Amino acid sequence: MYGLPASTSGLSEFMEIARPRTFVDSGGWFLLRDGKTIFAKGKNKGQPLTIVAQESPDYLRWILGLDDVPEDTKQIIMDDQP
Repeated sequence: MYGLPASTSGLSEFMEIARPRTFVDSGGWFLLRDGKTIFAKGKNKGQPLTIVAQESPDYLRWILGLDDVPEDTKQIIMDDQP
């Protein structure tokens, strides 16, 4: 009906084309803007991850310690550390 794919993988592909993801992680913490990883939420919303890492490393440690933050989100933070 309506010409939609019948499988979940087909629906997933269809939705990615129809409405591309804006977040680079499954937790919705980060998005990509002009090639930079930017906070999408929290007190540093709109700030580049690299700047927050330099100016507020305690904030990143706090996020890494949260139990409900997905591993891919934590990995993005850890990959940005010097």
